[in-house]
Amino acid sequence: MHLTIFKYSDSKITPENFSEGTEEFLDSYIISITPDGDYYTSSKLSKIEGLFNPKILKIEEKKYPIFSLRIEFGPYNERIVKEFNLDGIVE
Repeated sequence: MHLTIFKYSDSKITPENFSEGTEEFLDSYIISITPDGDYYTSSKLSKIEGLFNPKILKIEEKKYPIFSLRIEFGPYNERIVKEFNLDGIVE
């Protein structure tokens, strides 16, 4: 299983009063999963959205085809660590 992870600032999900006078937005991750690394055959997309200042701490393979992303996010003094389990089956 091959993963490609894209992080981007997501203005569509950021509340209007979130950044009060700054140009800050919440971030999202798009995760592309391919069983053999060949994007021409098949790919599955997943999205994790609405994270403030995220950092991926760990990517871990669980029992195939499940894997997890451990992400730390939130303001500097109130960081949260959450684990997201994703299914790698491409249909």
